[in-house]
Amino acid sequence: MSNFKITSQILLVLSILSVETLCIEVGGVNSTKVPKCCPQGEKGWTNCTQSSDPRLHPFRPWKDFETYTSPLNCSKMMVYDPADNFSVDKAGFLIVEYEGAEMGRHSPETYCFDFFSEDVVPFFCVDEDDIEEDKDVPLVYSICMIVSTVCLASIAVIYTAYRTLRENPHSPYLVSHTVALALAYACLVTVQLGDDTLSIWCHISGFGVQYFFLAAFFWLNSMSVDIFMTLSEMRPTVRRNSSTDRKFLYFSLYSWGCPILVTVSTIILTHVKDVPYHYRPDIGVRNCILSAKPVRWIYLHGPIALLIVVNVTIFVLTAIKLLRHRSASLSLSRSRNTLGDHTRHFFLYLKLFIVMGISWSTEILSFMFDKHFESFWFVTDLVNALQGFLIFLLFVCKENVITLLTGDLKIVTNLFSSKNPSNRSSKTMTPLTSVVYTENH
Repeated sequence: MSNFKITSQILLVLSILSVETLCIEVGGVNSTKVPKCCPQGEKGWTNCTQSSDPRLHPFRPWKDFETYTSPLNCSKMMVYDPADNFSVDKAGFLIVEYEGAEMGRHSPETYCFDFFSEDVVPFFCVDEDDIEEDKDVPLVYSICMIVSTVCLASIAVIYTAYRTLRENPHSPYLVSHTVALALAYACLVTVQLGDDTLSIWCHISGFGVQYFFLAAFFWLNSMSVDIFMTLSEMRPTVRRNSSTDRKFLYFSLYSWGCPILVTVSTIILTHVKDVPYHYRPDIGVRNCILSAKPVRWIYLHGPIALLIVVNVTIFVLTAIKLLRHRSASLSLSRSRNTLGDHTRHFFLYLKLFIVMGISWSTEILSFMFDKHFESFWFVTDLVNALQGFLIFLLFVCKENVITLLTGDLKIVTNLFSSKNPSNRSSKTMTPLTSVVYTENH
């Protein structure tokens, strides 16, 4: 009899537990609560005010989930657009999606629902280092970049138009580098001066900024490798031939192809759901360019920093090899001449690397520590925007290039002046003959 009582008691307890479990499962759909920024009956997110808005009585921001008061306690807060597609899972996590890909996931203590204007939206805390604060770009930056674009395009035209410059085997590398850098600045200026709508041009310009800046640094890497290879073989400087053109083709595949791989990977990862939010590229999502610090490091600044380190190493090795060749060729006249040509090219491209390397090193540092030394970063960013002008001074403001340009300028001036009947005389032909003779030598 006692055993029967014990058994019946156990069955009673089990039946009670099963009923409670069933009730929990049935009511589990509505058991999740979501945080509300202001107390019940009030609206806002920081300055809460009483309101008779019927949507507050009761307040159901997501389906029929109940709410509890939980104001945000963070130094930096943002709000999702009402048009964003968001949901709340059974654990109370806020999940935000963009074009089918998860864009953000926030735990209950890092977000809250409330009114923004007349819309019910989620507010959330953000890490200071997680996203770059939106700032108005000074107009002077855009003006400097336009100047740089014009200067870089001028270098490409000059080194392509003049035969004496074009036949130098190093010129195609310089032209390719300046074209890539000019297009990068053009895309960046388009982003800065364009409207804020995330249009197709926003996407194209954003990926263009990434691709062409990477291409510019890959071409700088190709230049440093080319100088190192040329100096290693101690070949005399010759005009372009099939051998140098074939080598340039290989470098072209490398310098244009590697950035394509990075950019295509970026485009693909932008739409992959399984990529964590902090590592997913955000071009065309919140901004037209990479804005969050982790993703900019991964997809732009990181590869550029790596290329800068590689180029420093190559230039150091080239300088060591140059010193060894100098000491070994003191007694040979031909070797001295060959070494002199390579030395001039080495120091010219070393100056280019210094302009690009130092300016972009400060760009990366200002991106990392933008909240400190703002006046100093303003100056370095201004210099960075004028890179094209500085490169123009290096490669155009040289004696041989200026001689070519002034010679053509005199020819054009004399041609225009010769159309004037009063100036037609044999005297006008003398400077023309002199200029042509000087140009060919």
